[in-house]
Amino acid sequence: MKRIRLSDLNEEKVGVVQGIVLCDIEKHKRLIELGFVSYTKVEMLKNNRRAKSVVVGVRGYALALDYTIADGIWVEYYE
Repeated sequence: MKRIRLSDLNEEKVGVVQGIVLCDIEKHKRLIELGFVSYTKVEMLKNNRRAKSVVVGVRGYALALDYTIADGIWVEYYE
C-alpha cells in the first residue's frame, strides 16, 4: 500500500481515506459531514491537473474539489 494525497491519485483508481489535514477547521468539518472519514473508499473519477481540480466518488455521489482541499486528504491505495 502507498500513502498519497488525494490530488495525486490517478483516474479510475480507488483509495481509502486515512486522514484529513487542513488549516481551515470549517472545511475540515464539512468534509467529515460529506463522508470523508477514515477507511472510506474514494474513487477518482476525474483528475484535471490543468484546472487543479478533481471529481471523486464517495459514498454513492460525485463531488468536485479543488487541489487546495484535495491536497489535505490523505489516502492509501494499491499500485
